[in-house]
Amino acid sequence: MLIAIHINGHSTDHQHHHHHYYHLVGANNWTIFTRMIKIICLLFVQFLFTLNLGAPACHGLLIGTQYSYSYRSSLILNNDDNLEPAGFKLEGQVTIKNIWQNNEAYLAAIDLKQFRFHPRESMRKRFVSDGPVINHWPIVLAHIEIGNGEVKNLFIQNNEMDSKIHIESTHLNLVIAILNALRNKKGTKLVWYDWEQNNQILVRKYRSQDRINSSRSSLLSPLYEEEWIMESKLASDHDITEMVSGWQNITFGSKIYPKAHSKLFANFDLKLIDQKHDVSTSSRITKAESISEAVNLFGEYLGNKKMINLGPGHFRSEKKCCKPHFCGEIDEFVHNYREALSEDKALATNSMSLAHLRLLTYIHVNQAQLKRQQIASLLNKYAQTRLTDGNILSILLDVIATSRHPESMLAALDFLNLPKCRSEERVKDCERFLMVIAVSGSAVANMGSSFAATHSLSLNQLINLFIPLVSNHNNNDEWADERVYHSFLMTIASLLHSYRVYIKSIENQNHPNITVNLAYSEHHNKNFLDHISTEDSVQSLIEGFIQSNSDSINLLKHNQKFSSFAEKVIKHLQNGLDRCKNTECRIVYLGALGNLRILSKHGVFNTLKNYSLNSGKRESVAAMKAIRDCVQFEAENDRLLDNEKLSTRLRRFLLRIVYDSEIETTSRLIGAELLANHIDRDGNLTIELVQHLDRFPSELATMIWKRAVIKVLSKHRKRSENWHLHSKILSGSSASFRYVMAQSQFANASYGVFLELLKGKLPKETSFNFDISQNDLYQDIITVGLFARGLQSFAGQDSSEQDSNDLDREQEEEPTLAGMTLKVMDQQLRPFLFFSSTSELMGHVWSGSASEPTPVFRANLLLADYFDIKPLINGFLVEQSLKGIFSLNLKGEIQISLWNRNSHSNVQTSGAVLFQGSQEIFFTSDLQTSARKLFSFGGESKLDFITDFDFYSSPFRICIQITQPEFIFRHNTRKYEQLYSKDLHRRIHRRSYKIPAKSYILNRDNSEMCALMNEPETGLEHPNLDIF
Repeated sequence: MLIAIHINGHSTDHQHHHHHYYHLVGANNWTIFTRMIKIICLLFVQFLFTLNLGAPACHGLLIGTQYSYSYRSSLILNNDDNLEPAGFKLEGQVTIKNIWQNNEAYLAAIDLKQFRFHPRESMRKRFVSDGPVINHWPIVLAHIEIGNGEVKNLFIQNNEMDSKIHIESTHLNLVIAILNALRNKKGTKLVWYDWEQNNQILVRKYRSQDRINSSRSSLLSPLYEEEWIMESKLASDHDITEMVSGWQNITFGSKIYPKAHSKLFANFDLKLIDQKHDVSTSSRITKAESISEAVNLFGEYLGNKKMINLGPGHFRSEKKCCKPHFCGEIDEFVHNYREALSEDKALATNSMSLAHLRLLTYIHVNQAQLKRQQIASLLNKYAQTRLTDGNILSILLDVIATSRHPESMLAALDFLNLPKCRSEERVKDCERFLMVIAVSGSAVANMGSSFAATHSLSLNQLINLFIPLVSNHNNNDEWADERVYHSFLMTIASLLHSYRVYIKSIENQNHPNITVNLAYSEHHNKNFLDHISTEDSVQSLIEGFIQSNSDSINLLKHNQKFSSFAEKVIKHLQNGLDRCKNTECRIVYLGALGNLRILSKHGVFNTLKNYSLNSGKRESVAAMKAIRDCVQFEAENDRLLDNEKLSTRLRRFLLRIVYDSEIETTSRLIGAELLANHIDRDGNLTIELVQHLDRFPSELATMIWKRAVIKVLSKHRKRSENWHLHSKILSGSSASFRYVMAQSQFANASYGVFLELLKGKLPKETSFNFDISQNDLYQDIITVGLFARGLQSFAGQDSSEQDSNDLDREQEEEPTLAGMTLKVMDQQLRPFLFFSSTSELMGHVWSGSASEPTPVFRANLLLADYFDIKPLINGFLVEQSLKGIFSLNLKGEIQISLWNRNSHSNVQTSGAVLFQGSQEIFFTSDLQTSARKLFSFGGESKLDFITDFDFYSSPFRICIQITQPEFIFRHNTRKYEQLYSKDLHRRIHRRSYKIPAKSYILNRDNSEMCALMNEPETGLEHPNLDIF
């Protein structure tokens, strides 16, 4: 305004002294001049007003200006023991400069200098020395969008000594984290954290509770909780970030025992310490017409260096090639643990579980160096010494199956040659390998968002490995041993179900891309930063880039692949069922359909329905058990009630099964359970069923009441006070109950017993199961079932002893047989048959075979295999892993006295469970700087399932006892830290808890019967039979 006044005043004075000039220039020219002066004044005022408001928000970095920030961070690993933690600190300087821009994006050069590691606070004196200064990291170029601050691409100079670019993971993630921290524009895309801005203060925060709250994940998957906050102070006179500070907490541990965990705490701050105009870069760069030209010119500025786009082919995660205890050749490693890996000496012990986990870790650590021929030589070596070394070979095959290491798996399949397994010993090896594979697949599916596929075959890769053995025609004749082929069918069905569970876990995740297989499948070229920042809680840039776009499989392709596999396997099983020539074959095929847990597609329901209604007794039971597995899976995932058509068909079918007296009683019981627990929504059908129980055999009526009716009445708050019903109809001795074996504030370990008796208390179906539970979540661990048929005549039962309700269907003579079913981690294995005829039974009796307890199932099974690499908000990566092993030895014996007409059996389940988890942070430039927290817990124990049966008098007497000896539960923690030194600082904290011996209660009838049978009397004096 002063300038305007001065100009106007000067003009007036000029007019006064030069009046003659006014007439010379003319009125029109003077008017134009005056208007120009006014426009100039208005523009100047607008300029001053703009300065008052601040710079226009085109982007944060002015071109040609270099911004310098100080960086500080610390990391601590600890738990709730309040003992000395592990960790370190890091300080350095960051410079960022805008070297080129257009209307849409700009190119920033990021240089990390003067970085140095320091001891954490309160570290002991011998660790107080600082690390050397790090100045060798190259400059990174970032292509950033102006409108939203999203990073589109990164570039780095080429290494002339190598055709590929290998950028250190610590360097790269620091660059990404710093760019993310300095970002102050939210953009248009949805973010998975809270974004709050108030004037110059920007707050970003995120809180993630355990995944158990957001999806029905397995109790064996890890406990994970995360919380972080970043607070930024924005400049008042320009759109840049002056200061950022943040902290992050991550708790990683076990759901079933949360005391075993590790807690990570990280904090950092960035402060603007200097900004200056820098003309050191060539002006040619700023005048470049495209981003590619600017990148190339910057390479020339660096000394004719070629700049490379950091795409998928240029990334790798630099890790320690060899951790302590996991170096050397695998042959030497196995030799060092030969005593603990001896099956005959150490199976189902803590030493075996620990040795298995260490060998498993060795394979994961050295997965790149292990080759197919190397593993093949190892297997051949121990095949020759299995009789003298305690059968180490079987444990090696278990380790390979649990590791799923590609080269090792190929070597094992070459060694076993599944279709050509002939000898009894090799048949056992093949079946066991397939069983362990099936359980491993289930464990992997239960892990949810685990990145273990970086070192192991994923579920779809496992299926690809085995699916060629499923031909379009029935290829049973192409296999040397039918038992191996049947185990293969059960395994391929289990793997398919596990694959489906894995896909479901992806659908339930809160984030768009979680796993390696899904990383960068859809938006790889859209939003670079959103897929690699910690704020989105997704896989790190390093690991994510391992999978290229062409190799990534998105959710849709997973479902398409599963559907293709499932259709092929279902048709194969249905065709095989039609060609089966005996009951055992049909039971296996029906069990495989149950393992698939697909009911509404490809005619599976019609197939199972047909065998439930129109086949033999054992086939009917097998088909109903398969239907039960399918229905329970559908109900757990809320898919059953959504399928009204299937629900209606199931209701009609189950009503027919339950009320048809010609149907096998076990099938009718399963039908009643499914009807009451999953189909009868309002309880009316179950309540009506109570009115008809007087027409059912008493043992069946008793079991229906215990397994189906009671829960429905309790749910709808109804009571039954029918005296006749409870005193006369529900008077059977069959039992079904579930009791808590061990209880804590975190989870319960429970056991259940199912005992179905015929009239006269002759056992028909018996099972014992062990599971863990937390709130409404259950994880079945193992179920052992025993079945017997055709023993009425052997026990001396007369038909006159039957109740009038035990109709002809139940009276039909069946072949004399007995066997065992085994379900591990909810995966049904091939049934085992002890004897299948009276002559075979008597042959065992008189020959006195197997006088000692005989192994039935032995293996090391995978319970958990979780691994991920998570980027932290301060720029570091944390490795998190959880592994669990169940070393199982199931054996038993049964002694029968023909003279005294009684028997004594003992099924002994010995097991050792070990879980190991860890959090680790390390610096890739210096393999001697790291911090690690490791936790482990477990123990070894056994359960004796003892059954005494007296069939001398009628009704028969049966006594079941379950005992557990004293055992020790251990929980250990270890902390390791290194800081630019070969000296590893370690601290170990051990805890032991003694669990007293127990004898578990069953029910009142059983207790009274045991009291009668345990009265002093003569023991077994005549030929014994061990049918195991």
